[in-house]
Amino acid sequence: MLYKNYILMCLVCLNVMIAKSENVETKDTLAVYKIVNTELQKIVDSLLIHEKDMDYYDSSLVFYIDVQHRKDITLLSVGSFHKILKTGNEIGCLTIKNHIFIISSNYETNFFKKTGCKKGYDFYKSLEQTEDNSEGIVIDIYEDDSYTQWNYRLINGKLIMIP
Repeated sequence: MLYKNYILMCLVCLNVMIAKSENVETKDTLAVYKIVNTELQKIVDSLLIHEKDMDYYDSSLVFYIDVQHRKDITLLSVGSFHKILKTGNEIGCLTIKNHIFIISSNYETNFFKKTGCKKGYDFYKSLEQTEDNSEGIVIDIYEDDSYTQWNYRLINGKLIMIP
């Protein structure tokens, strides 16, 4: 009897964990861009070389480039995931060496140029997304399978790595 109760409790806990972490896939199209900033192109090329040496690397690895501008400070992050995440501030995508890069930004940047094409994707979207209305900050709760993340600050037109 004790064994049956233990099994039942494990199944209930597993069911709760599955329901709590339930996520959906949503389809969307993004504008296709190309990188026009040579400094950013070198960073992306270096990231791809770095990632190929990692144990987790495979051909399905997805990359992101996130550019955020607040109070006269521009920050740029590049990194990798195994999922195409839908956070709401995606502006486009590009493909480099057969890898998808999702571009997100909160302002117009001169790092990229639109090609005039569009591409559709199936995005992973958390059902647990909340928004902090005081600052417009989106807090997204999802299983983090991110790997490398490199952060830069734009200072006098140059991307400087943040240690």
